[in-house]
Amino acid sequence: MKKSRKNPGVIVRAKDLVPRGVFDQKAALEIDAEALTHRGQQVVPNRKASMLDVRVLPSIHGIRGNLYQTIYAEGRRLCRIATTGTGLDKGDSLHLGQLTRSLVQLANMEHGLAEVSALESMTDEELQAHAGPALEKFLDSKGISMEDFLKQLTEGK
Repeated sequence: MKKSRKNPGVIVRAKDLVPRGVFDQKAALEIDAEALTHRGQQVVPNRKASMLDVRVLPSIHGIRGNLYQTIYAEGRRLCRIATTGTGLDKGDSLHLGQLTRSLVQLANMEHGLAEVSALESMTDEELQAHAGPALEKFLDSKGISMEDFLKQLTEGK
């Protein structure tokens, strides 16, 4: 394991130790393993900690941003193909249709998120005012009267 001359706290990778253009994979693995072992010896584990259940959930905003960037890049690529004079072939046309559907689904998802955040910010009175008509509309679509629903609810069916 070698340390950097300029910054003694930085461990130099194996690729940095060999001349440019010459790289021995086996030697590099040995040097990297040695550096990793040295770094592992410096880390002090927390012996008092118990097993934890850790879950990392992705950010919906990050996913949405990545989707928009991907759709934009693919749209630009298809636009470039269409404007060069060759036009879009059948596969590109299908791909454009998929991108358009994805964009619509993404917009609908954003609309749904906006509605959820609006519901979370409502007071209890506002929620009750919106819930009553929504429940009646749902029950009408299923062919159930409000009286029958309340009767079933009180009977525990």
